[in-house]
Amino acid sequence: MFRMIAVMALLIASTVAHAQGRTAVVDLEQAILQTDLAQQRIRDFEASEAFAEDRAEFDNLKAEFDKLVQNFQRDQAAMSEDEQVAARQKLASKNADLEYVIKKLQSLQQQNLQSVLQELAPAAQQVLREVI
Repeated sequence: MFRMIAVMALLIASTVAHAQGRTAVVDLEQAILQTDLAQQRIRDFEASEAFAEDRAEFDNLKAEFDKLVQNFQRDQAAMSEDEQVAARQKLASKNADLEYVIKKLQSLQQQNLQSVLQELAPAAQQVLREVI
C-alpha cells in the first residue's frame, strides 16, 4: 500500500515541481481511486454476492423491458386502444422497476467508493504533506 502511495506522491511531486511559484491543484480523490489498491477494492466489491445479485436483477429487468418494447412496437398497429394503454402502463411499471434498481446499484457503488476513500485518504494526505 505504501509503495502505491509513494508512486502517487511522485506523480504529484512532478506536478508540484513543475508549478514552481504557481499554485498546483491536486485531485486527491482521483489519485486515490487510480491506485492499484483502490481498483482492487472496487473489483472485489463488484464481485461480491450482494452486488452481483442486484446486477443480475438489473440485467433481467433490462431484458424484460427491451422485450416489452419490441413486442409493443411490433404489435402496436394491431392493438386496440385499451391494449395500447395497458401495454404502455406495463412498460412504465417495468421502467420504474429498472430505475429503482439502477439507483440502488449507483448508491451501493457510491458507498463503496466512499469507503475506499475513507480507508486510503489518511495515507494519501500524509504523502501529499511530505511532498509539499
